Amino acid sequence: MINKSPTQRHGISFLQIFIALAIAVSFSSAYAQFGDGLDDKRQAVEAMFKRAGGDGRAQGSAWPEARVFAVGVKKDMGYIDEYAEYVCNVLKDNGLGGKDVYVEIVDIDRLYEARGGWKALKKLQCK
Repeated sequence: MINKSPTQRHGISFLQIFIALAIAVSFSSAYAQFGDGLDDKRQAVEAMFKRAGGDGRAQGSAWPEARVFAVGVKKDMGYIDEYAEYVCNVLKDNGLGGKDVYVEIVDIDRLYEARGGWKALKKLQCK
């Protein structure tokens, strides 16, 4: 009997592991880098949009910039425009809203693809 590595036994390739790690890093907690007094609020909102324990639609979230909140969803989720409005309302309710805040709803499946990259399904300037 040939000893297989754990990844071979479970049918997981090293490319899949690499991609998963890349996604985890891209959606890692980037809130701490801004130092503008809103870091704790960013962290709390980001936790609301994580795959596990989140709102059920989000597959991950990140703050790529101090005033841009990105939420990864399945492209075929539907109601993308309404969901972007909902995210803006959550930001507002948590003291992060305003006209200088933007929400990007991102195609999470495209991020999983090896060369897919970041594709915003919806960009919305919050009110």
